[in-house]
Amino acid sequence: MIASMATGLVSPALPDIAASLHVSAAAAGLLVSATSAPALLATPVAGVMIGRWGRRAVLVPALLVFAGGGLAAMLSPGYPALLAARLVQGTATGVLLTLSLVLVADWAAAASLPKALGRNGAVNMASLALLPLAGSVLTAAAGWRAAFAPCLLAIPLACVVALWLPDVRSAARGGASPVPPLPRPLRSHILRSGTAMAAALACLFGVSFTVLPLRLQDHLPSAEEFRGVLIGLPLAAAFVGALTAGRLLRRWQPWTLTAVGFALFTAGFTVTATTASVWLVAVAALVYGSGFTLISVSMQTLAARLATEPYRTSLLADWGTVGRAGQAAGPAVAGLMVTQTGTGGTFLLGALLAAASAVGSTVLARVDGG
Repeated sequence: MIASMATGLVSPALPDIAASLHVSAAAAGLLVSATSAPALLATPVAGVMIGRWGRRAVLVPALLVFAGGGLAAMLSPGYPALLAARLVQGTATGVLLTLSLVLVADWAAAASLPKALGRNGAVNMASLALLPLAGSVLTAAAGWRAAFAPCLLAIPLACVVALWLPDVRSAARGGASPVPPLPRPLRSHILRSGTAMAAALACLFGVSFTVLPLRLQDHLPSAEEFRGVLIGLPLAAAFVGALTAGRLLRRWQPWTLTAVGFALFTAGFTVTATTASVWLVAVAALVYGSGFTLISVSMQTLAARLATEPYRTSLLADWGTVGRAGQAAGPAVAGLMVTQTGTGGTFLLGALLAAASAVGSTVLARVDGG
């Protein structure tokens, strides 16, 4: 939940930040990718640190750094300082997201891994669904700076973790490397799975989280009071889907469900780009939110099944690095595309990306799914 705050709280406040600090839509969108880019760089480093120092010794400082970045964002005097604070938060986010997968893989039995990842994803989706609403309420009540206040909850959580979490270590004893080189077949799987996750994150964080608030403001002014709700709807659908995705994975292979997920993205984005109805936008958000769940749980399960010791931390860190490349690039690219094609055109480009990913996933379901 703490890691989700990096994006969920800020997205509804983007128009207010742009107006207050006199920056463009592209610059405002950069505040979303500002947390994704350092998270991308921090993820492989996190894998090394977790393997060498243990889970607790890395998690506590990451939570405190995240809270410090939130406080700096609240107090930032201008856009450069705000951007720097977001970079600090992004560094901590990369560590937090990697640790969440490592801890689930540590504790879950192989047979229950999809169910465990589904529950972990449900908590993440629920927080992302509620956080835009919280950010919208806080922004309306006290300005965009108040949207960063919940980040300070990382401080009491760090205290709880320091007292409770077992100090699990997977590092080899002596001077051996804690992150052994991955075999070539595993690297191929991680590249394919991570690429699919990158496309899904680019669609969700780049198109939905970054462009949807601007589209509502420009083309659906009647939906202004529902901005936070509409932004959070995809995650509400993802929350419900995450609780049932484990059952689907018992019957269907991960690549098949991933292809279905991208098809749902394609349909939802196309409707959003071409309708002037608030209700159809809401339905489309539920559709592509369900698609994100299928992709996320399927690809996490595929990676975690392969992530046995001694490769667990390095494999999941590498998977996160590839996947979060889409999360890092998506908002910045979407912000730039808005200036060239408008919000509707950007949604259509997102639909094309999702359609191409659906075709690729269908091919992999046939040749590489087993």
